[in-house]
Amino acid sequence: MIRLVSEGQINPPVSDAAADYYNAFKAKYPDGNVDQSRITNTIGMLAAAIDAAGTADDVVKIAYELEGMTYDSLWGGQVMMRENDHQAIQNVHIQAHTKEGITFAYDGSEYGVKAIKTIEMASADIRVLMQHEASISAF
Repeated sequence: MIRLVSEGQINPPVSDAAADYYNAFKAKYPDGNVDQSRITNTIGMLAAAIDAAGTADDVVKIAYELEGMTYDSLWGGQVMMRENDHQAIQNVHIQAHTKEGITFAYDGSEYGVKAIKTIEMASADIRVLMQHEASISAF
């Protein structure tokens, strides 16, 4: 079975809002897929930062609003912009390419990807691990 690692859970849909978004996308772009769900998160976070900054022109002010931001993902869970290195921390899903239990298929086929395992807030502790490894290698 083919496996895929991705940041958004399409199947099964995590909420009615996610299903509605996918259905609206398919109505407008019948040959398209929502297979890069990070784009939805990116645009949503940017819009929230612009709103919080009160401007779409001051990119520095917008950037500061993004630092440390926690955003509720349409695809489930949250996305957090880690303040110290600006990495987006979010759930990562192991998906199976299958036709079983699929609400939204890809490429006009009966197959899609279905989340089979989730790593919560993947890489949230990576900086701590890197610092720990650096201190060990110093000996």
